[in-house]
Amino acid sequence: MRLLPFIAFSLASFFSVTINANADTLAPSSSISAFNKNNDPDKANPPPIQLSPSENNHCNKTLNYNVFFEGHHIGDYQRNIVWNGTQANIYTKSTVNILITKAKLNQHSKLHWSPQRQSFVTDSFERNIKGLMTGKVTATFTDNGAKATVIEDGKSHQFNETLLPILDGDTIGAQMRLDIMQGKKSFDFILQIATTLAITTLKLLVKKQ
Repeated sequence: MRLLPFIAFSLASFFSVTINANADTLAPSSSISAFNKNNDPDKANPPPIQLSPSENNHCNKTLNYNVFFEGHHIGDYQRNIVWNGTQANIYTKSTVNILITKAKLNQHSKLHWSPQRQSFVTDSFERNIKGLMTGKVTATFTDNGAKATVIEDGKSHQFNETLLPILDGDTIGAQMRLDIMQGKKSFDFILQIATTLAITTLKLLVKKQ
């Protein structure tokens, strides 16, 4: 049950992906080293070294977004990110109107920094959608993201992956922020979408002003 190399569009996958996220909001700033604030390529610092998130990091941020699809405003999206040292809880609420149908999402994701993988991994998420594609999905992740158990409509599904950790959309957002700050321009992630997995390949294009 894997979709390669693209994700078929659905509200569930649409909701699970971070929308227009500012890099400064996806992970604690203490988890990365400084970079050249002058943006002068001739005086660029050496590539930053990734640091483990600080155990002393504590912050609470609420982010609000407008959601657009093909140029049309279709809803609103709010994320509350609560960092507690190397762990985070992310609470998401969203309302989307498509044609005459309204869908509401509530999701709670948990993630933490894995010293073994030197990356963020997902602990669990719980997603409730009312309206279009109504349903409840819960997922737990073990073995540093190598295994996932997803329960949807009362049925349990098991996933195993050795190539990369299995992540939810919020954890991908946090990890991508660190990757971008390190100067990376392409990313490969395995995204858990309800009872399917998808390998997502993302490329960042940097334009000079």
